Amino acid sequence: MKRSILLLVLVVATTGVAVGDSITFNASGVNPESGDLAASATFEISGSQLIITLTNTGPTAYKQSDLLAGVFFDLADVNELERVSATLVGDYAVVYGDGVTPFEAPEGYENLLPDVGTEWAAVVNQTDDDPLLLDGTSFRGAQYGISVNGYGPFGPDNRFETTLPAYVLDHPSSPDGSNFGMASSIGPEGINGILDTPIVVGGSVQFVFNVTGALSTADISNVNFQYGTDADKNPNIQNGVVPEPSTMSLLGLGIAGFMAMAKMRRKHA
Repeated sequence: MKRSILLLVLVVATTGVAVGDSITFNASGVNPESGDLAASATFEISGSQLIITLTNTGPTAYKQSDLLAGVFFDLADVNELERVSATLVGDYAVVYGDGVTPFEAPEGYENLLPDVGTEWAAVVNQTDDDPLLLDGTSFRGAQYGISVNGYGPFGPDNRFETTLPAYVLDHPSSPDGSNFGMASSIGPEGINGILDTPIVVGGSVQFVFNVTGALSTADISNVNFQYGTDADKNPNIQNGVVPEPSTMSLLGLGIAGFMAMAKMRRKHA
């Protein structure tokens, strides 16, 4: 019995050593036009940077409104976030909305991917971008937002990469429409109405910010996920958002377990 307890503590402690302080939020819901939706966002704090990894974890996309297009969230303090990068990670493919044809970047920009900073935008500077952020009315009640679409306050100046034109990877100027929205997979008949639009299938998009001010995973809340191209009419899922334990918390649990075992041994010595 003692050996089993010690083995469990060792497994937990080893798990906690993996990465820095992070927390994952999961959400699920229903798209009235199609079916189930699901998404996840992992927030990792590494030094003075915040790294957010966004994934469409739902089933196959059949409609434009099945495409994951943004994540909104709150921070406990008014932190200023500086956009650094937006990059495709993991096992992804970029295909057109027919679900078959591989995306071809315009001449001269063939090697731009996996950088999608010209397509994704973030409104995070609460003094310069939008005063409405201060009262939490811009993004379904959240104060900060990341989006591949131009609804609400998102515009070309909010892109992660602003030194290149806003139409580098695909017209029209980004952020706009379904361009580089996210699907776990695409149905056999493609997505009607956007057959010639590039879609990210599988993998994740990882966003990196520089952070001004102190920040911990305990400060992150009200995480919700936006789909489609219309923030007022398309699905937003936030019910049942359950944060998974941060790896640092797991590490703490492992250390606590070791301390408890040591105390028990001293007691029975």
